Amino acid sequence: MVSACILPIVKQAVLAVVDWGVPQCLEFLSPQLRDLLRRLRCWAGYLQGVEHQPIDYISVDSIEGTKNSVYAALDNKRVIGLWGMGGIGKTTLMQQINNEMGQRGNIFVIWVTVSHNDTKTIQNNIARSFYSTKELKEFKTKDEIRVRAGIISYHLKRIVSLIIFDDVRDDLNFTDIGIDINDENLRCQIVLTTRDQDICQRLGAEQIKMNARLDETESLKFFRKYSYIDDNNNPNHLRINHIAQEICRKCAGLPLAISVVAKTLRGEEEEIKWNKCLNFLSEGCPQKVSNFVKDVYVPLKFSYEDLEEDDLKMGFLLCSLFPQGQEIQLKDFICYDIGPADKCVRQDRGQRALNTYRGQRALNTYRDIFISLKRKGLLQDVVEEKEDKKNSARMHDVIRDVAISIAENEFEGFFNIKKFITSIQNLNLTDQLRSEVQFLSFNGNKILESIPPDFFKRMANLLFLDLRGTSISIKEFTETCLQKLAKLRVLMFETLHQNITVDTTDLFFLQHLSVLCLQNVHISELNQEFSKKLIHLRSIDFSNTVIDIIRPKVFSILRDTLEELYMQGSYSKWKAYNQEDGDYVAFEELKDLENLYSLHIDIDDKTIFSREYAPNLVISPVEYFSIRSTGNHNQQRVWSSTILILSRIQLSNVAKWLQVLFEKIKALCIHDFEIDNNCAAQAISSVIEQDIVKLLCNLKSLDVGNSSKQKNLIQYNTQGDPILPKLEHINMIKMVGIQNIFVDTKTQSIIPAKSFERLGRIIIYRCDRLKFIFPWNVAECVVCLEKLEIFYCSQLENIIEKDDQGVSGSKARTLFPKLSYIKLNNLPNLENIWKQECYEKSEMEWHSLKYLDVWDCEKLNRLFMGVNSAPDLHSMNCRKEWFNKLL
Repeated sequence: MVSACILPIVKQAVLAVVDWGVPQCLEFLSPQLRDLLRRLRCWAGYLQGVEHQPIDYISVDSIEGTKNSVYAALDNKRVIGLWGMGGIGKTTLMQQINNEMGQRGNIFVIWVTVSHNDTKTIQNNIARSFYSTKELKEFKTKDEIRVRAGIISYHLKRIVSLIIFDDVRDDLNFTDIGIDINDENLRCQIVLTTRDQDICQRLGAEQIKMNARLDETESLKFFRKYSYIDDNNNPNHLRINHIAQEICRKCAGLPLAISVVAKTLRGEEEEIKWNKCLNFLSEGCPQKVSNFVKDVYVPLKFSYEDLEEDDLKMGFLLCSLFPQGQEIQLKDFICYDIGPADKCVRQDRGQRALNTYRGQRALNTYRDIFISLKRKGLLQDVVEEKEDKKNSARMHDVIRDVAISIAENEFEGFFNIKKFITSIQNLNLTDQLRSEVQFLSFNGNKILESIPPDFFKRMANLLFLDLRGTSISIKEFTETCLQKLAKLRVLMFETLHQNITVDTTDLFFLQHLSVLCLQNVHISELNQEFSKKLIHLRSIDFSNTVIDIIRPKVFSILRDTLEELYMQGSYSKWKAYNQEDGDYVAFEELKDLENLYSLHIDIDDKTIFSREYAPNLVISPVEYFSIRSTGNHNQQRVWSSTILILSRIQLSNVAKWLQVLFEKIKALCIHDFEIDNNCAAQAISSVIEQDIVKLLCNLKSLDVGNSSKQKNLIQYNTQGDPILPKLEHINMIKMVGIQNIFVDTKTQSIIPAKSFERLGRIIIYRCDRLKFIFPWNVAECVVCLEKLEIFYCSQLENIIEKDDQGVSGSKARTLFPKLSYIKLNNLPNLENIWKQECYEKSEMEWHSLKYLDVWDCEKLNRLFMGVNSAPDLHSMNCRKEWFNKLL
C-alpha cells in the first residue's frame, strides 16, 4: 500500500511519465503498455472521461434532492435507474452529474445516448472513450458482437468508470454490450435514465424516481430564468407576473414545458399576449395524443402555434424526421425542408414554398428559421464549445414526439411511422404506407437490409426519402424501387460499406429531383447527360464517393439551380482551365454557378491556387466552404463551414478567387509550406504577411505546421484596424524556422484596440528557434487567454519579452486575467515568465489559474507567484526537486 502522505507525490510522478507521452505516442505503443498508461492516468486523476456536457442547469430543492439520491446510490450500487415521465429533466440532471464527476478526474465518465440505437452503436460509443482514433476505427471493423463485448469487458475491468445510458426505451442486454454486472472484477457502475419504471425493475437497477413536478416556487424560478421577467424593477413585469404564475400552474411543474413556453413569451410586454397563452393552455389535449406526451402536448403546441411564419412551423415539423438525438446540421435542414410545391401538403394554408427562393436569399431564409427555432427552445444547441454552433442543433426527444403528433394530426401528407425509423430489419408488403405519404425517413436504421420491390407501389406521391445509415443495397434499390418514385425530389443515401458502384443513369427518370445525396459509393463517370436529365438539382452531396471522371460542363449546365456542392473525399482532379476538347471538368466552371452558396471540394492542381491563375475568376456568392489542397495532407472529412486547408501553398502567392474568400474564413490550416527558392526575399517572409492579415478579419482558428523556412507567424501593421480581432486559437507544430509569433512592421508600442482580444488558446510544439511568445504590447491585448501549452521548444527563454518602454511591474500584475491552464514541458532554456519581471521581482495575480504543469524547465527558477496569487489553483504538476529550488 502507498501511504497517504506520499500518495500525492506518487500521483505527480505518474502524471509526469504519461501526461504528454500518452496522447502523442499512443499509436506506437504495445497494447500492454497502452493499457498500463491508461490505468495510471486514470488513477492519478488525469482522465476526465466524456467531455463537458453543455447545459443550462438550474438548482432547485427537488432536483438537488434527486441528485443527492443518485450520488448516495453510487456509493454502494452497481446499476441505478433514474426514471420518470418525459420532459422532467432526467437528462439535464445526469448531464450535471456527468460534469461534476468529470471534474473529480479519478473516473471515466462515459455518456451513451441509447434511444433506438443497436448494440453495435452502443459499443462504439463506449469504445471511443478508451481508444485513439486509429484504434476506434479498427474496433468498428469487428463484426461479431461477442468479440466487441470481450474487448469492452477487458477495459471495464481495469479502469474505474461510470457509464450513463440516457433515454433507455427497451431492455438493455448488458452482457451483449460487454458489461457483466455479476463479475466481481468489474470496476464499472451504470446509471440509466428511462421513462419506464418496469425497465429499471427488469434490469435489476436501484430505482430512483425523478420528481414529476416542480412546486409553484420552483416553477416560477424556472419561468423567470427563461422569460427574463422579474417582480422588482420593470412595471410591465409587475403587471404580468400574476399571469406568469398561472401559466406555470398550467405547465404542471414540468421543466421542459415551462422553459419552452417561457422562451416563447420572452420579450413580450403586452398583457394580451400573456392572456392568450393562458387561454390556450386551458384547452384540453386531443384524444389521439399518446400518453407519453399528453402532459406536455398543449404547452408545446402553444409554442408551435405561436411561430409567426408558416415556414417556421413546417421547418419545426420536418426536424422530427431526424433520428432521435441526432445532430441536425443546417445543411441537412435545408435538404429536409424542400418546400414542396404540391398543394396536398399546404393546401388551403396559403403557405409560401421555401424553394421559391434561390442562392443567398434561400440560405438566409433557412438560417433564420433555424435560429428562430432555437430561440424558442424548440431546438437545442448540440455542443456549447463547437466552432460552428449556430449551424447545428438537436431536438429533445419529447419535443420530437410532440412534433410527430402534430404532423400526423394536421398534415395528411406528412406521415412518419416511428417504428420504421430504427426497429424494422426487413420490410414486407404489410408495412405498405398509404398513397398520401410524402416524407419518409429510415435514417439511422442500421439493421434495415432490404426493401421489397412493391413496397413503394402505392407511394407515387413520395417527395422525400432518406436512406442514410441503413444496410440497404444501393444497387438493388436503384434497380428495383426507384422506378415507382417519379415525383421524388429528395433522395439521400449513405452506404455503410464503401466502393459499391452506382450507375447514375438509374436516376435519370427522377426529373423533379432537387437534392441528391450519395455518400460512400463509387461512380465511374459523371457527364453532361447527368445534369441535363437532373436539371433541377439544388444540392449535390458526393462526400467520400469516389468519382473516376467528371466530364466538362457537368456543373455549368446547372448554373441557375445548383446551390450546394459537397465533394470532399470524392474528386480532386479539377483542371485549371476549360478546354473545348478536354476530357475533365475545369475549376473555372464554378464561376458560372450564380446561386452557389456552399462549396466543399478537394483540389490537386496547385496552379489553381497560384497568383497567376485566372485573375478575373471570382466565386462571390459562396457563404460556406471548405477547400483543401490535397498534397500530403491527411484527407479526413472536414465539417467546419468556412475553412481552408492548404498544403505546400504560400498565402502571399494565392489566386484572386481565394483572396476573395479570406474575409469569410473562420478556420485556416496551413502545412508543409513551399517557398520559391528563386526569390531571396521569401527567405525572411512570414506565414501570414500584413496584407493578408488585413483580410482575415473573421479568422477564429489558425493551425500551422511543418515548415523550416518562415521566420515569423503573424506580421502586422499597428497603424490601422484591429489585428485579428476574432482569432481564438493558435496551434503551431514543428515550425522549426519560426523566431517570432507576432511581428509589428512599424515597431509601435501601442496596438489598435480589440486586437487579439478573443485569443483564448495557444499550443506550441517543437518550434526550436522561438525565443519568446509575446511582445509586451501583444500580451496586454490578450485578455481572454485561458490555455497556454508549450512543448519541446529548445531555445525558448521567456514567455513575455522585455518591454523597452519601461512598463512597471504593477501593470504586469493583471496580465492574462482569464488564464486558467499553463503547461510548460521540455523547455531547457526557459528562464522567465516575463523577462523584465525577473529584475523587479513583482508578482502576477492570475486569479483564474487552476492548473499549472511545469516539467523539464530546469532554468526556470521563479514563477512570480506570491501569497495572494492563483487563489483557485487546483493542481500543480512538477518535480519536487525543482519546486524546492524556486525563488
